[in-house]
Amino acid sequence: SPAPRLEAIAARTSGGVVLFGGESSAPGPDGPKTEWLNDTWVYSVGTESWDVRFKPGPPARAFSTLAGNGQSAWLFGGQVNETRMGDVWALDTSTWTWTERTTTGGVTPRSGHAAAIDKDAQWMWVLGGDSGGQGDAVVALDLKTSQWIHGLPKGPGWRFGTGASFLPGG
Repeated sequence: SPAPRLEAIAARTSGGVVLFGGESSAPGPDGPKTEWLNDTWVYSVGTESWDVRFKPGPPARAFSTLAGNGQSAWLFGGQVNETRMGDVWALDTSTWTWTERTTTGGVTPRSGHAAAIDKDAQWMWVLGGDSGGQGDAVVALDLKTSQWIHGLPKGPGWRFGTGASFLPGG
């Protein structure tokens, strides 16, 4: 089973429930020491068991998002110490391989945001978070072209630690 952690991310895929990263705290000589995690675990609902995947993947982080889309899961952003990230990674659950995706259209690195995938449009909507006050609060990534889409409705604005789900036809 995964070690206890804070600010990890999880998503349901056809391969199971995927858990990635987060942070843990261990005692240190000068007080608690934060450890940033980059391990990938999958929970099988059928066998009610966890299995760790040791293949290389995204760098360690917390406060990121992971959105499931059938046989894939899409990771965006996050934070290590005070550094916000703006990278995108795709996990193929048929091979359990992570691939960093090169995107176009530019997006502001952020942490503490929410993300959800519109499976029909193949867009990953990203909402809010902390970007240091820069960029659009609502953006979307076209999963087919890896292009960031700007100029979308403003939504609820900048929110840290929020959540989102996509409801088709809503």
